[in-house]
Amino acid sequence: MNILVTGSSGFIGTAVVKALINEGYNVFCLARPNSSIKIKDVNIISIKDNTIEGFKLAFQSNYFDFIINLASYGVRRGDDNLSLMIDGNINFLANLISALPNKPKMIINVGSCSEYGFIEKGKYIDESAQLLPVTLYGAAKSATTLIGNSLAILQDIKFISLRLFGVYGEGEAEYRLLPYVVNNLRNNIEVNLTSGEQQRDILYIDDVVNAFLSAIKNYKKIPSNASYNICSGVPVRVKDFIEYIAKQMNRSTKLLKWGVIDRPDEPQWLVGNNSLFNKYTNWKPQFTMEKGIEKTMSSIDFLDSQ
Repeated sequence: MNILVTGSSGFIGTAVVKALINEGYNVFCLARPNSSIKIKDVNIISIKDNTIEGFKLAFQSNYFDFIINLASYGVRRGDDNLSLMIDGNINFLANLISALPNKPKMIINVGSCSEYGFIEKGKYIDESAQLLPVTLYGAAKSATTLIGNSLAILQDIKFISLRLFGVYGEGEAEYRLLPYVVNNLRNNIEVNLTSGEQQRDILYIDDVVNAFLSAIKNYKKIPSNASYNICSGVPVRVKDFIEYIAKQMNRSTKLLKWGVIDRPDEPQWLVGNNSLFNKYTNWKPQFTMEKGIEKTMSSIDFLDSQ
């Protein structure tokens, strides 16, 4: 079975590709000339530019049973170029679908909890909630899903979006929260942080990977043209998350400088309801915050023996 994965060089993409290969799937990764994909047993498809013709030339006679679209622009704070946001999200998916050489069993697009915007504290948000993104990235993700749904309907292709909440684990880029905290603590450098009182819905990377595998294995059961929350449904205070990292590293919490950073665009509460995805796949997270952090720490060579 052939599966095309875009965005395979990223944190989540790399983990998904490796898991698919381990499951015995024949995995194809779309790569631009300047990108670097170093995953064993993967098939590389080169694409020169983000146009319909560029995609058609790249695909040629390839056949795909499933497509997972993890490619995006705007994940990193500060990546707010509007043209790149539209091109790397909306145009990318639209061109991909328009250039497909065959009708796959299903396209899995990746959405984001940032599509929901600010949520009332204590409300466990489900997919019926109105989308009110307050960031360009959240808006781009919402628009990408709408365009993807419309194109898929026109071409009679099964299309779903998985809205990922906070994902963490080994393999994260250095600018992300967990690696930033780990790198500073291991070098006894102060960690500048927000108040830490925000409550988030977080998932360990293995649980997220299993959500993609579950979607593929249950594709016949999952209704098309719908979005599904991939989340734990468990609120975790950011301060508790970071202090547990420090505990696992045997580092003093005095290095954690709370309230130094102010981010008014961040919601204080963002916790989801995963019952809809569970209804069709029986998927449930297996890792608590503590177990996820412990597994992440065990895979990172960051501490001396003390």
